Amino acid sequence: MTNSTKTTGRNLSIDLLKILSMAMVVVLHSKVYGLMGVSLSPSTPVYWAVWAFQLLSLVAVNCFVLISGYYSSTATKPSYIKLAKLWLVVEIVSVGIYLLLCLIKGSGVNFAFGEFLVQLCPVMSNRYWFFTCYLALMLLAPFINRFLASLEQREFKKLLGLLLVLFVLVPSVNIFGDSFDTSGGYSAMWFFVLYITAAYL
Repeated sequence: MTNSTKTTGRNLSIDLLKILSMAMVVVLHSKVYGLMGVSLSPSTPVYWAVWAFQLLSLVAVNCFVLISGYYSSTATKPSYIKLAKLWLVVEIVSVGIYLLLCLIKGSGVNFAFGEFLVQLCPVMSNRYWFFTCYLALMLLAPFINRFLASLEQREFKKLLGLLLVLFVLVPSVNIFGDSFDTSGGYSAMWFFVLYITAAYL
């Protein structure tokens, strides 16, 4: 443990991983929202550099969930206040940006009551998939922690091995589709697997 960790109570390695993960999220979103009209030839170095950055950035969400699991795996009750604050932020962002776009001329967004309800209920409408999955995980985390605490080390290893087979190995080789609903790493089920992995670590 370094002196800076002792004095601040923070793990600088984890903080750096968070920063790196945020940068990777930006890289992932840049292709979808910022570079939609850009086409690159596969014969150029730039194409392969972009492809490599995209590939390396796929672990960003996994890192965030693993960090949450690492710190939350000993909690015995949900932090309702923290979750409520996060929910409030998501509500403000969801509704605020929508109404702002409705007011800006030329934005192409016109007010519609149905869309307003969607923005008003971002969790129920799954408008922001990460927060929806994260909320479910954090609400159930204390119960998962109690279950995991009751396991012997050998049982924990068996559980982790089974989870990795079902949710990593099988989806990777199953030619018939995603039978266990991992959604390519973008589902609440996958979040639970990551959380339990972090708890083991």
